[in-house]
Amino acid sequence: MPVYYTESVVPTGELLLTGDGENITGVYWKAYKKVPEPGADWVRDSSKFESVTRQINEYFAGTRKTFDVKTKRSGTEFQNLVWKVISEIPYNQRLSYKEVAEKVGRPKAVRAVGTAVGSNPLCIIVPCQRVSTTSGGISGYAGGVESKKYLLELEAGN
Repeated sequence: MPVYYTESVVPTGELLLTGDGENITGVYWKAYKKVPEPGADWVRDSSKFESVTRQINEYFAGTRKTFDVKTKRSGTEFQNLVWKVISEIPYNQRLSYKEVAEKVGRPKAVRAVGTAVGSNPLCIIVPCQRVSTTSGGISGYAGGVESKKYLLELEAGN
């Protein structure tokens, strides 16, 4: 089965979108060191991503707060628990890595939560930008700290 992909330019950089023809499987910041590279079985087809591209553009325009796209993610059981918790963080709100660890039932696994957040294959849709340090500080982000600041300010209406 081929991997479909396209690229999208947003105000804070470029995104690589991947999918299986029915589901979005990845929204990656192209600047991120772990962004996948198109392989021989990859097919560039922007028509498979019209809905998610429109919704991402609406998000950046400040007119969309949630996403309505079919996604499919692959990860460990722990990663999927973390990504589920992150998916439930409301627009313009934040949780700390510690709070996410508590919500997944592993209060001492703060570093593991950080690793899972950093491995999120669906940036923006699974809003990992809404996870911060316990003090509310902005830590690393796949799209870069400046992108994370931009997204948080966008959500705050600044």
